[in-house]
Amino acid sequence: MANSNECWINAQSEREANFYAKQLQLFELDIYDDFLKETLDNKNIILSKTIKHDKLSSGISNIVKKLKTLYEQSKIDNYDWFWLDSNQTRAINWKWGYLQLNKQVRINSRYRKNDIDLDKLNIAALKSSSHTPEERYNQIIRSFEENSTSLQTLEEIENELLFKWHKVKDHNEFVSFLDINNDIQCKWVIEHLNKQRAVSRKLKSLFKPTFDKDNYWCAIAIFDLIDDIRDKELLLIKMRKAWTQKKYRSKENSKKAQTISMSPDTKRKLDEIVAQTDGKICDTIERLINEEYKQLNRKHSYRD
Repeated sequence: MANSNECWINAQSEREANFYAKQLQLFELDIYDDFLKETLDNKNIILSKTIKHDKLSSGISNIVKKLKTLYEQSKIDNYDWFWLDSNQTRAINWKWGYLQLNKQVRINSRYRKNDIDLDKLNIAALKSSSHTPEERYNQIIRSFEENSTSLQTLEEIENELLFKWHKVKDHNEFVSFLDINNDIQCKWVIEHLNKQRAVSRKLKSLFKPTFDKDNYWCAIAIFDLIDDIRDKELLLIKMRKAWTQKKYRSKENSKKAQTISMSPDTKRKLDEIVAQTDGKICDTIERLINEEYKQLNRKHSYRD
């Protein structure tokens, strides 16, 4: 194990260490072929020893400073055209899911005659086992940073993804339908979506809820990633209707049957009230009782 004074490089992540290795290779310094397989601690030691034993005229501290500056400048989220932000959960899930579902796909470019291959990104950085927006965001960053593709091509890919995302996010009817605080509804929606032909097996496997409120975000991600807008519109209509029926059945099942006796005249009056309100007898009786109960409470509050 190297002493602390030997470790000139102190990369905080695998991505940072790998970036330094690439830069040092450009300087024609010797880096182990299996460098990428090493642990982060070992990578820092290897990089430090490489710098310490190099024969460049520049001092060690100058090399380290230059590497850190280049690394900070290379971060993809420093570029204006990289539109994704770490707090945009819906956008993160969509972008990560879109890249997962279209790894081998060429997307149409509005900036060039030829289509763009998404595999120019580091697609291997996207792990289907990721369960949190933070993990997915970091993997998207890696997919853009850890490759040999030119910045111009990366910008074109990002612009095309933004164009596609705008067409998705502008349709907020489904988001309005879902209640983030109603976990029962969100779970029901996911179960309903996963039974649809429009939802591929791959899409079902990508978004499986693992933490609080995740049902909400997973439901939105699955719906956002359905390709056909007509499928989405029809599916939403059917879900609204099915959810309304489910709520009604739940409400009816929670009621207990009661038997009451009343005079024919009272029954006639009740029937008239029901006809006027276009409701059901049980709902009308419940409403009348609730209204009378409120009146009684008001009288008691006035007396107090």
